Amino acid sequence: MGAPERAPAAGPGFTPVEVDAGFTLVEVAVGIVVLIFGLLGLAYAMVSAYKLEQASQEKKLAVSFASSQLERIRSLSMSTLIGDPPTGYVIDSAWTTDPGDVGTSEDLDADGDIDTFTRYFYADKNKADYEDDPDAPTVTVPLYDSLLLGLRPIVRTDAPVDRVAEVTFKDPDGTTGVSEGDGYWVTVTVKYLGATGPSEVRIATFVTQK
Repeated sequence: MGAPERAPAAGPGFTPVEVDAGFTLVEVAVGIVVLIFGLLGLAYAMVSAYKLEQASQEKKLAVSFASSQLERIRSLSMSTLIGDPPTGYVIDSAWTTDPGDVGTSEDLDADGDIDTFTRYFYADKNKADYEDDPDAPTVTVPLYDSLLLGLRPIVRTDAPVDRVAEVTFKDPDGTTGVSEGDGYWVTVTVKYLGATGPSEVRIATFVTQK
């Protein structure tokens, strides 16, 4: 506020009275600027809090998917595990349609035993199911999981844009064969575009063979 001014004397015996000159234009402008910055700070804080909450929910979805896969895998016998999807996880070599959207499998040492295999999952519920033979399908594999539908895929050059998760199996030494030995490693990886940027959840565990 400006400095108070005194009213001019009006005659003998007149008592001067202080008059408030009010806010100056500069003071008003400064007040508006301070208010604007305060509102911007509040808006930024609210947006940041929303993003953190959203990121937390997204991570819960990713962890829930990974946990559900690990629980399911632990419940399966080895004979079921190495069977065809969707019940099992290994791609059947007899499938005539390219199974690249479903997963991969490798015999790293060419001894006839599969040493590592991976099953893919997608976030697009409209993605067509995989069929082993377009003319006379005997196997139909859903390519998405409902737990992933709340996650946005990352645009990738090494995979379809709607792929979000993969479950990889590997024998302990990488050459013995997953179906041999006392157990195998399972890694569930979920990659998605989160509220705070590209995010990844990866859970690996050793599963004792049943």
